[in-house]
Amino acid sequence: MDTDWKELQQKSTSAFDALNKEAKKLMAELKEEPALAKFREEYESLHSALAKSHDNERRLIKKSRELTAEITDVSEAANL
Repeated sequence: MDTDWKELQQKSTSAFDALNKEAKKLMAELKEEPALAKFREEYESLHSALAKSHDNERRLIKKSRELTAEITDVSEAANL
C-alpha cells in the first residue's frame, strides 16, 4: 500500500516538474513579446494556481499516507 502512495507521488512530481520546466520556458519567451503581455500575465496566474494545487496534492497525499498508517496501527492493536 505504501508503495502505491510513493509511486503516485513520484509520478505526480515528475509530471509537474516537466510541465513546470516547459511553463518557465514559455514564460521567458512570452516576456520577449510585448504584444502578448496580457496573455503572459494570465498564463502566469494559471501556472501559479496549478503550482499551488500541486503543493496541496502533495500535502494531502502525505496526510493520507499518515492516516492510513495510523488506521493500520490502531487496527492491529485492536486485534491483539
